[in-house]
Amino acid sequence: MIENHNPQTLNTVTFSQIITNELDITETYWYPDMGGLVPELIKATQTINPWIPGLRQIMEKNQPKPGEPVVSPALFQQQDWENLEAQWFWENHKKGNIAAIDGTIIFPHTKFVLTQVFAVGVGVFNSAGNTNTKLTATRTVAKFVEPPPGIPTFQEIKAAIEQTKVLTQEKSWSHTWREYRERVAAINTHEQIIYIDGPIITQNLVTQQHGRQIMRDLHNTGKFCVGVIKDIRTSQQTLRWFSRALEDNEVFLITDLKNLVTERLEDWSEDPDIISFLDDVAQYYVRGIYKPGKKVFGFECLFSEIPKAIAMLFQDCNGVAGHEIPYMLDKVDSDVRGKFRPGEAEQYLYGKLAETYPGQTWDEMNERLLR
Repeated sequence: MIENHNPQTLNTVTFSQIITNELDITETYWYPDMGGLVPELIKATQTINPWIPGLRQIMEKNQPKPGEPVVSPALFQQQDWENLEAQWFWENHKKGNIAAIDGTIIFPHTKFVLTQVFAVGVGVFNSAGNTNTKLTATRTVAKFVEPPPGIPTFQEIKAAIEQTKVLTQEKSWSHTWREYRERVAAINTHEQIIYIDGPIITQNLVTQQHGRQIMRDLHNTGKFCVGVIKDIRTSQQTLRWFSRALEDNEVFLITDLKNLVTERLEDWSEDPDIISFLDDVAQYYVRGIYKPGKKVFGFECLFSEIPKAIAMLFQDCNGVAGHEIPYMLDKVDSDVRGKFRPGEAEQYLYGKLAETYPGQTWDEMNERLLR
């Protein structure tokens, strides 16, 4: 049931299609229909409809009731499950035993000549109403090349450039660092029940040894975590297809995380540590989707604690149409962004650099900041 793709093949086919399907919309961009893009998008959206009956047959094949064994794929009805652990949820909520954790990138992965830096802010909102925030910066620094006496020669310059080639504009590093710091916060906070913004087990962290270790450490604390995927548009296609067939007040378990990772991550079987992580951690978690109102969201949790996860997803549901995520996650996101203000932080960074090296700052800055 999980999407499997070869990135190289996908890139080749997609770019070929882009060239073949290009069209000039200069004269019809605003009127009548953006060069035909509007009706094409509507048609693409409607094309899923004939598939929904087949998707529903798959979903409805396994509909366990409370107390029955649960294996994925499985479909749950909200009214059957949401109140099973409602008392557990509200008792812990009132005692301040629940936390919501979210991070934001304060300034983006920025490449300079001899280093690259990025920073994230992470907030922990407690169900008693308290928010603790922490700002963490990191950098990848090439070994600063000591200039030779006199005018550097061509060979010396070439050698220095070679040493800085490790600096890349790899955007995923800042996201991986944010995910890492969120899990550090989850481990360090005293609450034992935790909402995490996004998946619990991320592909970014699985590919890194330190990432796998921090997820092991979090799992081994015994804390109960529920990851809420607020935007499923970038999720794997399997999740997106079934989300179109999901009806109001339903929960659908799609697959366990071991299965998901092995289908999406190439060469996983060649790394013993990844194999160990999949067996020791990932196989105990499940990914699913749920529709508490107008919009479908994704989630991850322990397979063994489905009733508690459903209580957390529905009992604390934000009532805003299309934004029915848990209120606590919405609150911590607002608090973190309000305190750290990423746009202002980036401008401050360049401003301080300009105080010392005004001429060189022009070359280091993103020109968009000067528009």
